[in-house]
Amino acid sequence: MLEKLIALKIPVTTCTIYNPRFDDSHQQAMCETGLSALNDVIVTESTK
Repeated sequence: MLEKLIALKIPVTTCTIYNPRFDDSHQQAMCETGLSALNDVIVTESTK
């Protein structure tokens, strides 16, 4: 998808996903771990 936008030669902005705030510390830790992986992909693809 990013390649198609870049081909249009228009400015493109990407953003990462913020960490949620769960009361349950186990759920919070699981979500932060998952989001870390997703955010890594977003940053990697955005900087190609």
